[in-house]
Amino acid sequence: MKGLHRHRVDPLKEEHLTLIYKWQHTKEWEALLGVPKGFTREALTEWYRGIKDNPHYKFYRIGYKGKPVGLISFFDITPKHSRCYWAPFICDQKKSEVMNQMMVINALDKIFFKLHIHKVCAEILETNEPMVKFHEALGFQFEALYVDHIQDHGEYKNVVHMSLFKDQWGKVRNKILIDEA
Repeated sequence: MKGLHRHRVDPLKEEHLTLIYKWQHTKEWEALLGVPKGFTREALTEWYRGIKDNPHYKFYRIGYKGKPVGLISFFDITPKHSRCYWAPFICDQKKSEVMNQMMVINALDKIFFKLHIHKVCAEILETNEPMVKFHEALGFQFEALYVDHIQDHGEYKNVVHMSLFKDQWGKVRNKILIDEA
């Protein structure tokens, strides 16, 4: 895929938190991930210091042509079962779908091929159809629907549980790269 090398997936550092805090207060972030009420810059720093050395969490800042454009988190990393969850956030929604896929390819390559994870899981609000379709395009498969699984602003919402396996990723990745070449 053209331009794949222009995308960087770098570990999140404390110096990146100012930008992350800014992203957290965008409509896009709140719609996708929510922000706890009263979550301050100081609370973000405290959170980061609590997880930065925890092997069950990996947070990556995504860059394109030297500019930070997103954040991808891998969490609940369970080495015994070679499984984790992930949450991608592309802050620059003006980027094309192809560009967003390239950024995600780099992140999934890192988790599958460098950290040797077997299964990546995603939990997506049932009402967020674009994100469900995004995951399907990456090869994620539906596993379950959790009814009234989370409460958001006093309302219970359903969550779609999807997963992607390392062997599936290799096939889907190659298809994406061929289709976009």
